[in-house]
Amino acid sequence: MSPPFNAVKSVGPQAEDIRLLEALVAPAQPWTARAVSVDPAALEPQDQRLFDDGDLLPGWLYWWLSLAAHLVCKGEQSAVLVLRKPRRLGAPEALFLRTPEYEVLPLTVGDLAYALAQPASRGGIVIAWGVKVSSASLPLTCQGAVMALEDYLGALFAANEAQREALRSWCL
Repeated sequence: MSPPFNAVKSVGPQAEDIRLLEALVAPAQPWTARAVSVDPAALEPQDQRLFDDGDLLPGWLYWWLSLAAHLVCKGEQSAVLVLRKPRRLGAPEALFLRTPEYEVLPLTVGDLAYALAQPASRGGIVIAWGVKVSSASLPLTCQGAVMALEDYLGALFAANEAQREALRSWCL
């Protein structure tokens, strides 16, 4: 499941982003990190105008929502959405965990779409799968995760050995 447009490039994961991800989720060891970002130089003219105006690119937004739909349809009952507060998504009883900075919700495409429409913040959105729902604090033990970067125009992937094929198919 590669992004549905060609304007994406691999970038080196930043240490600050990896530390933030590790504060939120703990993929089973050993895990690999990979980062991708929208490549402004490779954008089509219509996407370039959106990018210049600070808007989300439709193809990239579609990729995020498709990733969530894939995990939900695949039956990943233990897939969650970790959101920096304040977001106020879902009913309070739907929350798995609430900390002073984050809320953890069951992953739904609708909640992810709502979150992507909000102002971006570093570490503001993380999708994690294979989460041990007994986790009562952050970091959440999981099999893999993807964290939004750079105003939602990049992504940091982390997956354990068993999930590496998924990592390769979701990245470039």
